[in-house]
Amino acid sequence: MIDIYPYVSFTLFISIYLWLINYCVTRINRVEIKIAFGILTIWIFGVLSVFYGWRLIDAEHGGLDTVAYQSIFNSLSQNFSEGVLTQRIEKGYATFMWLIKKINNDFSLFLFTYFFVLLFLYKKITHYISLNYFSLLSYFLIALFLIDSFNLSRMVLGVFILFLSVVALSDNKYLKSIFLVLVASSIQMVCIWGFVFIGYKYFYEKIENKKVFYTYYLISLASSFLLVQLFKSILMVINYGHYVVDESDGLSLLNYIYAFILIVFYFLTDSKFKITNNITKQIFYLLPTIFYIVPLYMAIPIAYRFNYIYILFFVFIIPDILSVCFQRIKDGSWGYLCFLSVFATYVIMKINNFFIRDIHAALQWDIMNGFGFW
Repeated sequence: MIDIYPYVSFTLFISIYLWLINYCVTRINRVEIKIAFGILTIWIFGVLSVFYGWRLIDAEHGGLDTVAYQSIFNSLSQNFSEGVLTQRIEKGYATFMWLIKKINNDFSLFLFTYFFVLLFLYKKITHYISLNYFSLLSYFLIALFLIDSFNLSRMVLGVFILFLSVVALSDNKYLKSIFLVLVASSIQMVCIWGFVFIGYKYFYEKIENKKVFYTYYLISLASSFLLVQLFKSILMVINYGHYVVDESDGLSLLNYIYAFILIVFYFLTDSKFKITNNITKQIFYLLPTIFYIVPLYMAIPIAYRFNYIYILFFVFIIPDILSVCFQRIKDGSWGYLCFLSVFATYVIMKINNFFIRDIHAALQWDIMNGFGFW
């Protein structure tokens, strides 16, 4: 059994700190105070990144996959073509490793830099969350992704960058969104799913008759079951063929059922007229794309990783959902209590599963022996 205390302490600290900073900064007009908060945040991010970077890494510490990443880092050649282009991992992530190694041949420095970047992406994402007391729950749940990065470093970094492509998409900045999808895909191939978001949004706005649009959507959804074989072939080509033959533990429908409930909640109530966050609205419109994953998930176990993208969506929209629910309940619409019970059940189950099961992939979090700050 691993000691989860450091992870619980970390997630609580970083989520509460950033929520307080954002809550205070929005109410302060003095530039010098905002600059002071910014400097303090950079310092805190630096300290946290030190604990992340100079952690002990072995079979029992530092994350299941981190030993493999350490081996890749140590094997990188100083020559770019030999060091990066020959790696099986995505070339963007390999290039990131290569650039750090050019500075210093220390894997801990790479981990430090990686986490420093990840923390700023975390801060960037939380900046877009609707700010109220419910936001703190979103901050905390997104902080759990930071713990996942102990094992799934490529996945978490890619998903965070991909989310920023959705932010760009909410402002109709298609070129910026495409660029960010390409960057995210170069970190983790799963993030190529962002092109599904771009295509879905484009046709949603292009086809004015929504009955026609959703007819096409259902046809394309049915057709996606036929594309599984094509996806398998792609995996074989990019050297991920072993995932095709891996046995799955079974199809978990929880995320898809919850997504369907959210879609019904949004489109069959007047809640959309109460939500002012454009990114939240964009997420609600993109949620039907989750069902394109079902045929992949049924055939290829690795497709579960697509869920990380949508779980970040679910977490981001929490403040808007709860604000609407409590306002409607206050106005006498007691039916919203039913949705609140579904919401609470889903969140509690996710947090419980994380600390009972998923956190074990992070292994023990200990600092290297003999490491000093100064």
